[in-house]
Amino acid sequence: MPIVSLAEWNQYLQNYRDAHLLQAGEWGELKSAFGWKPVRVLSREVGAQILFRKLPLGFTIGYIPKLAISDQRSAISQELWREIDAVCRQNRAIFLKLEPDLWHDPKPETLRHALSGSQGGAWHVKLETSPHNIQPLEPSSLT
Repeated sequence: MPIVSLAEWNQYLQNYRDAHLLQAGEWGELKSAFGWKPVRVLSREVGAQILFRKLPLGFTIGYIPKLAISDQRSAISQELWREIDAVCRQNRAIFLKLEPDLWHDPKPETLRHALSGSQGGAWHVKLETSPHNIQPLEPSSLT
């Protein structure tokens, strides 16, 4: 399983010009002081920092803030989804909330393609707009 250290994650981000601040390794480390556990996974040229928060009965919730997905990027690989799934299972996550790093509301089919992987894959992606966003809305969506 390609779980990587903070140093390896930061080296990966140096080569990724569009990385969002909330995917920075230091952000995960800061969140660890507030009850979140950062886990960073890489699969070839794509990766995700997943934050886990403990729930009762030994379960957790998983959260990926500002995962880089856009119309121009290729779909997230099935290999990365398998790693994310394995890490979520290992951490006993009952669900994974993902907030894509998009400046506009994507078409549902575009986002579904990006999340389902380039080979179609076995993932069932349920797309819903949550009324309970963790991160503030982008300025363009406030008007």
